[in-house]
Amino acid sequence: MAPRCRWAGSPSPRVAPTGPVDLDPDVRPDPPPAAPSPAQQLGLTPREQEVLALVADGRTNRQIAQTLFNSDKTASVHVSRILAKLGVANRAEAGAVAHRLHLTG
Repeated sequence: MAPRCRWAGSPSPRVAPTGPVDLDPDVRPDPPPAAPSPAQQLGLTPREQEVLALVADGRTNRQIAQTLFNSDKTASVHVSRILAKLGVANRAEAGAVAHRLHLTG
């Protein structure tokens, strides 16, 4: 079998350096990624986190809508999605979860 030839102009194979490698002391490796927050682990969007804080504060959908400059329906949809993501049945349970996980801001 004939030896394989390489394309002209292709770089030579890379060889790992032997022994210690001097690194620039001013260059630091990237820090490991931060652990996701409880809100991120639950899949809450930043807006849902705002709404959850207001729910935990005892606000109604109408008050949430006025605070966030939304319609009542939009506030209601946010609350429904939050309840589903938290796996709770009502606003009181959602507020309790928010306080327990320190999501109230």
